[in-house]
This record gives sequence, C-alpha cells and structure tokens, in this order.
Amino acid sequence: MKSLVENLPIGHCVTVHDFSESYKCNEQNEIQSSYFQKLQVSLHVTILHRHSVLEYDGKDSTAEEPNIVTEQFFVISPDQKHDHHYTHCVQNLVSEYLKSINCEISVMHEFTDGCSSQYKSRHCMGDVSYSCSDFGYAKILRNYVETSHERGPQDAAGVIRYMQLFVVHM
Repeated sequence: MKSLVENLPIGHCVTVHDFSESYKCNEQNEIQSSYFQKLQVSLHVTILHRHSVLEYDGKDSTAEEPNIVTEQFFVISPDQKHDHHYTHCVQNLVSEYLKSINCEISVMHEFTDGCSSQYKSRHCMGDVSYSCSDFGYAKILRNYVETSHERGPQDAAGVIRYMQLFVVHM
C-alpha cells in the first residue's frame, strides 16, 4: 500500500476503511432515567489518499509533479449493525465527496480488514460487483488484511476523533 500511495497514478484513489469502536454518548449531568437508555454511535473511519485538485486544494497534481493529499473521512451513525449496508453507504458518501470536489477517479483501491459481515461476505461481494456502476468508477480493487491485525492511521484517527467529540460535548 505504501508503494501504491507513493506512486499513485492520476485518476486513482486509495482508501483504507475501518470501523472504530461503538461509543456510548453520555451527558455530563444526566437524569436517572437516561442512565439505562444510552445512545450508542458507530464511528467509521476512511483514510483517503488522492491527487490534489487545483480548485479545492490550491495546487494541481500531474504525472510529472504528483501532489498526494491524505484526508480522514468520518461517518458517525446510530446504526450499530456494522454490516455491508453500512459500509456500502460509507463508500457512497466517499464517492459523493470526491465528485463534489471534482476529483475524477477511474480506479479505486480499497484496503479493509477481513471482517466477513462488513467487507467480505457474499453480500459484500455483490456490493463490490455493482460498485463500478453505483459510484462511476472504471475499476475497484479491494485488498484485505487480517482482521484486527492492521494497525495504522485509521485506528488512531478513530480514537482521536472520539476524544474530540467527547471534549466538545462536555
């Protein structure tokens, strides 16, 4: 993945998808009845590696002078299922974001863990088979790493983002 990001061809994008933990939402001064009905949210983190876009980033990326931008993309939802519907929704949001900044992607490289319910089941493979037509890519390449063994920026981003939300709402 490191080599791919460093030598990213024009029109390609690399994403690393991972669920952070489900978090409970607590109020600082809660009433007794709310103690038993805690709202939980899921935090899905996507690390996005793409070429810069002149209108959005202020600098253009070319084959001769590549300028790779790395972004963190967070989806916070009360959906606790962590299933293929959720991950397909996240992929759609990423696609819409890329279109909104005029970043034209022909090939999407996805890196995910091997969790069967989120990324690797027959339903997930069905979603992948329709992803090109759903999101407008020419090709999607999904890569798997061992479940719970890939540690990287997506894990740290999830924890840091949760802490930022926690501090803001206290």
